[in-house]
Amino acid sequence: MKRARATELLIEMLRRVDAGGTWQLDVIQELHLFGSYARGAVEPGDVDVVVDFDHDRSEWNQHFLESFSYGKDPHATLRMALRGRARSLSLMFGKDRHDDIPMLLLWRRGEHVEQAIARIHAIAPDSAATRAERDAMPDYLRGVGDKLPRYLRRELVALVDDEVLDLAEIVLPERTPSATWFEEVIRHRWSATSPLRRAALAVLAHWESRDVDLAQVHLHGTDLDVYSSSTPYCAGFHLRYFKAVRQCFVDHGDQEWIEVVSPTRRGPLQALLVRRGRNFTTSGWPWSDGSYFT
Repeated sequence: MKRARATELLIEMLRRVDAGGTWQLDVIQELHLFGSYARGAVEPGDVDVVVDFDHDRSEWNQHFLESFSYGKDPHATLRMALRGRARSLSLMFGKDRHDDIPMLLLWRRGEHVEQAIARIHAIAPDSAATRAERDAMPDYLRGVGDKLPRYLRRELVALVDDEVLDLAEIVLPERTPSATWFEEVIRHRWSATSPLRRAALAVLAHWESRDVDLAQVHLHGTDLDVYSSSTPYCAGFHLRYFKAVRQCFVDHGDQEWIEVVSPTRRGPLQALLVRRGRNFTTSGWPWSDGSYFT
């Protein structure tokens, strides 16, 4: 992405926050820049922004509880309000999770939006600026690691090192399950050309090849069989529901989770296979508040 286009997207986001009018925008308190764009890269891969917001607002608390109950990402509505459908803006939440990363204040509530825009233009382009060296990149994350936020990679690695989770990277063959009873469900959710439909069919075919009962699958936020009483196999795409891994393993006794981090219309379907490690316990989670999975 050209720097000029990245700058346009940032300014569009700033004007949305400045205009406000919805609780999703009105809860935003600060925005910080980091990554290659903040260092002046002339062609950043994307624009990394950390969002700090008011966690005490009643609207947020109600929304968070509802999202958590259904295994949804509570931040999704904030992302949509801030960036619309511009996926090149990579929004992460909670500045305290990134205290080891140099950041540049972009905007603070109470400031005039032009101050924030001036900060953007004050960043000198630097043709030598490149992406930061990737840490927390073991072999089992090599294929998808660049698509995971840095703090999430580090947390996953720590959980694997402590044998709380067991992670493996798999490549899903592109194929269609032999079972047909759920075809109407798939057609209703995704169009024939949707990369999510492609990913869904590949995941289901993978499980079917292992003799998993597909009626026991929770597929991207919804039970494949609405009448099923048990869904110990979960799949998700684009990390939308990935926060629910902890909840599904602890509360529902799930066997495994397959996450297709970046579904595409063509090319390899790289995914993470997540299972409970030998030190996993259903009585708790070895992470404090503020970690990705809480």
